[in-house]
Amino acid sequence: MGPGNRPLDLEWLEDFLALADSGNFSRAAQARAIAQPAFSRHIKSLEEWVGVDLFDRSAQPVSLTEAGKRFHPSVDDLLQRLEVSRLKARAAHEQEAMSLRFAATHVLSLSFFPNWLSGIEAQLRLGPIQIISDNLVACEELMLQRRVQFLLCHGHSSVPCRLDDIQFAFARVSGDVLLPVTAPLASGKPQHWIDDSPKKRCRF
Repeated sequence: MGPGNRPLDLEWLEDFLALADSGNFSRAAQARAIAQPAFSRHIKSLEEWVGVDLFDRSAQPVSLTEAGKRFHPSVDDLLQRLEVSRLKARAAHEQEAMSLRFAATHVLSLSFFPNWLSGIEAQLRLGPIQIISDNLVACEELMLQRRVQFLLCHGHSSVPCRLDDIQFAFARVSGDVLLPVTAPLASGKPQHWIDDSPKKRCRF
């Protein structure tokens, strides 16, 4: 916003540079691919926004006033910076779109994920990889919010999951055996007894 909170149109700045470069309203309007009356209105609107005359129209070619000369470098720099920022934003968006985002529970992110990922990368050409390590509830929430594409966690039919198999596809990538341990008694025998028969073993 400019003087009096009047909006600024970036096209006016591009028109300003075109006129400063050519020194002729007709040629500048042609270079900008707009009608000369509309081009002239843009320049006038910009001058009203700045609050001073930017061009000396008393002679041909049109030349910058002292105020215009001071204004010119800033406009040129601003438009270049905006273009660079636009390209960086697009590049960041494209990189994010190409990246694979994983959520993994704390244990798996340290003990399983690195070697498992290395094996996949040896077979496939992957882009950037992002991993978020958290507890299972938080990881499920990330999936529900579509902030990650994959969730790496333990699962078992007896353990409820917030991700239903209608909206989310599941694949088993490996297996673990849940092994309970107990402190020994003074005699060396287990303080607690658990039936270790195969039927009682819980595999994840």
